[in-house]
Amino acid sequence: MNRTALALKMLIYLKGNGLTKKFELADYLETNVRNIKELRSELEVAGYTIDVINGPHGGYLLRDTSFFPLSFLEPHQRQALIDASPYLLSANQPTLGKDFKEGFLKLVANEKVYTTIQSETHHLQMSSQQIEHYLQLLREAINKEQRVLIVYQRDLLNSKNYLFEPYEVLLVNGLWYVVGYIKNDHWASLKINRFKDIKSLDESYLKDETFSTQSMLSEFGFKFNDIVALDCIITNHAYVTETVYGKNQNITILDEVSLRLEVEIDSRLRAQQFILQFGSDIKIIEPKWLNTYQKEQARKILDLK
Repeated sequence: MNRTALALKMLIYLKGNGLTKKFELADYLETNVRNIKELRSELEVAGYTIDVINGPHGGYLLRDTSFFPLSFLEPHQRQALIDASPYLLSANQPTLGKDFKEGFLKLVANEKVYTTIQSETHHLQMSSQQIEHYLQLLREAINKEQRVLIVYQRDLLNSKNYLFEPYEVLLVNGLWYVVGYIKNDHWASLKINRFKDIKSLDESYLKDETFSTQSMLSEFGFKFNDIVALDCIITNHAYVTETVYGKNQNITILDEVSLRLEVEIDSRLRAQQFILQFGSDIKIIEPKWLNTYQKEQARKILDLK
């Protein structure tokens, strides 16, 4: 691939992904980090402003004010949009509303688009329209770098007010979150479906350019520091073989109905939730504390009146 094509692909990637590490760009463009530095210099000469953010969570950041060239969709890219249309046009997601669907149909105009019905075992109590309203307010605050006042449902009875500096909205495991800083405190991720109210404030904040949401996420959701190495035997649940539950997963088939699962689950809470769904059909080999937890929960069930 020639340097012009590499430079354009680099621009498109930076535009779509925001703050990006040099080695990530090098992997995407199938080149080396030295070439990435040279491409940045050439793009700067051409009039594009690509900031260098230092620090462990730093990287390259394309200024939003930079003029961005248009490019045509390749045939395989157009086909990918068509293939995704049954899901996108029938999804009950707040960001996939009327405006999105009308715009999407313009992208794939003159093509036969098939729709389907998506069913889910549960739905959020908050409507998609309400979530979309909150998302819009948050995006406006993020663009203006302004604080918001969030009334947040902490538990069944109590709400709490947060003076919040929003950095990004994320869809993680089917739920929308806003990530940012609680003023004069620490970073936090808040579920948008727990909002009771939100107000935009005429207060600006100074954005920490070293902050990166990507450092908080793994392929399984938000990162936690309490990884659980689970080793267990599961009976009568063959569907377990169809899903990856964590890193370094290994499944050994023992007989027609039993399997051994070894996997690293990214938090104690998720490990506890995972093993309880199998009732008496799971034998925990390791860790011992999780085996003890399972027995304690069984005793509590037996003690119910």
